[in-house]
Amino acid sequence: MPVTVTVERRETTLTNYLGLDWLAMCLTFAAIYLLGNKSRYGFVVMILGNLCWASIGLWAHSYAMVLANLGFFGMNVRGYLKWSPSKEVVARRPPCALCAPVKSNVNPLRTACATKAE
Repeated sequence: MPVTVTVERRETTLTNYLGLDWLAMCLTFAAIYLLGNKSRYGFVVMILGNLCWASIGLWAHSYAMVLANLGFFGMNVRGYLKWSPSKEVVARRPPCALCAPVKSNVNPLRTACATKAE
């Protein structure tokens, strides 16, 4: 007696998760771009992406995906809170108050240290 096996065929489409997967992917790419440009808002965008990916994980019954994205969510919240402005654009100060520029009609590059030495 032959045994027949029926395999359920499931069609996959580009909208299995109603486009939430596409939104999550776009948010992730945008966040990486923003963080690469040293923008703090990259963390906010990534947080939204993590929530989307965690939702997809629940929908797909992939609890490892949910757990991973909740962990990423926490790290992005931490990154947002610890972000500090770039210190590269800090104006340089002279090494001492005496080396500050002195107004001089003769030599505009003259400093107080040079005046004191004369």
